[in-house]
Amino acid sequence: KRLEMLSLLHNPVVTKRNYRLYVIHKFPNLKVLDFKKIRQKERDAAKSLFKTKEGKTQLKDIQQKAKTFVPGAPLPEATNKSTNSAGLTPDQIKTIKGMIAKASSLQEIERLNNMLRTGKMPGMQPQDDDGTEEMEEN
Repeated sequence: KRLEMLSLLHNPVVTKRNYRLYVIHKFPNLKVLDFKKIRQKERDAAKSLFKTKEGKTQLKDIQQKAKTFVPGAPLPEATNKSTNSAGLTPDQIKTIKGMIAKASSLQEIERLNNMLRTGKMPGMQPQDDDGTEEMEEN
């Protein structure tokens, strides 16, 4: 039950500073990382880096930035915000889902998709000069 081989190639994390040394530090049993054998020289470098003040600061930064979750539980961001990552309110999401459910053709769904991709809210007119939105009349 020891992780000995790991590849994170094509994962954005590989662009992070000291990525390889960090992974080597966190997984001491690792023998191969990104299809390259881990040398003792790298293990020593990782160990010495994360003993320094700079290395300890990096570890704290990584731990603070780490986002974890419990499968099936609501995400903390979702419960603390009135909008989602796209900036939509729960009511707007409900409206969009309702419009998709009521769509009677693939063309209608594509039209809704195109509107959302261009930043238009289905069922709403563009904002007026005073910043208010008006409902479309059907």
